[in-house]
Amino acid sequence: QSTKPRATHRRRAAQSVSVKPRTTMASFAANRFAVRGRLVHATETPCVLEYVEDGLVVVDGGAIVAVAKDSPSVESLLRDGDPGVVVELAATDFLVPGLVDCHVHAAQYAYTGTATDKPLMEWLQHYTFPAERRCADVAYARRVYEKLVDRLLANGTTCSAMYATIHVAATKVLVDVCLDKGHRCVVGKVCMDRNGAEGYEETTAAALAGTEEVIEYVKARQPGAAP
Repeated sequence: QSTKPRATHRRRAAQSVSVKPRTTMASFAANRFAVRGRLVHATETPCVLEYVEDGLVVVDGGAIVAVAKDSPSVESLLRDGDPGVVVELAATDFLVPGLVDCHVHAAQYAYTGTATDKPLMEWLQHYTFPAERRCADVAYARRVYEKLVDRLLANGTTCSAMYATIHVAATKVLVDVCLDKGHRCVVGKVCMDRNGAEGYEETTAAALAGTEEVIEYVKARQPGAAP
């Protein structure tokens, strides 16, 4: 979601831990349901897609439990497979796997699509670091993160790797928002001990301690998660 690339050599890498959602986008995700219609998905062969004219995907508790790829198989699964509520796609619709965004700076969503008037290092100082510094206000951070995740899900991005900010409390909020809204992601606390804006740096010791605290928080909220 960033409008310009980061100067990665000037920032310590974000420390990341995998977060899996407990819910999915659909309001009925806790129950068994199915989607019938055209399916398009990636195969194990790079750059090769599979197209299914009449398919059925059965979901139970947020996990795909059965797939049928032709009309006879669909009818059999509908009859004998207990698909639950069946959603029929329109003739112009098709179902694809969720999109994956491998690089999202969550705090930058506040000015997405703007602030393109400066070269990188000036841009960081003038726009990015002040925006990230504002996330010391946890209520503000929550508003930004909720809007970001809502927008990602609404546009089909169901998985992402997210940078938060240097703030431990706000990074925990980002973890909470992703879990509560059903967005599968890797959340990282930003660690920056130099070259930041005024009031937006931390010591190396504080960065390490904060990272460990975030990792332990994710483990508590999402059993089985690993850094």
